[in-house]
Amino acid sequence: MSNNNPLGSLFSLGVMGVIGWGIYAANAPADTIQMPERQAQLVNVVAQYQDAYRKASNDRNDLQMNTLADARSKVLCNLAKADAWGEAWLGEVYRVSTGFSRGNESASLTVKVGGGRNTFWLETRNDIKVDEPVFAALQSLNRGDKIRFSGHLFVEEHTGNKGNGCLREFSISQNGSMTDPEFAFRFTAIERR
Repeated sequence: MSNNNPLGSLFSLGVMGVIGWGIYAANAPADTIQMPERQAQLVNVVAQYQDAYRKASNDRNDLQMNTLADARSKVLCNLAKADAWGEAWLGEVYRVSTGFSRGNESASLTVKVGGGRNTFWLETRNDIKVDEPVFAALQSLNRGDKIRFSGHLFVEEHTGNKGNGCLREFSISQNGSMTDPEFAFRFTAIERR
């Protein structure tokens, strides 16, 4: 006997959706569930434009790629100008290194944010000085450590036409900026999770 009641079908679909979400949430990475709202907004914007830019790049359409870079630029700039501070953000240590010519007087930190193909990097380049509390915290961290951190993105008036808006970003090319961005970040607190 078939059920021709559309409300019954919608109810079944809704129940399956709730069950599916429960299974996803139970198995999702901890960062997906606990990510602070401001961080989630940045992750979602970057991921949305990474995927669209990769498609335009695969299609060999420079006009689409430039249009996407311009659009992401505006979105990121508005997001950063509204609030460039990150409080209790989540990430994974990728690299801890010392200054190029300063020995152990300063340190750099690169943190992986997001996941899978939609990863981006927050990093500081020799900005963490030996007398800062964050410097001491870096000594106990290793690649792959899950961390909670606070700080702020660097906001500038103009960073070129690479799709960064007013966020300082280290990539040399537009392609690098759109598919594997490295945003400048000033870390003010770091702790292992």
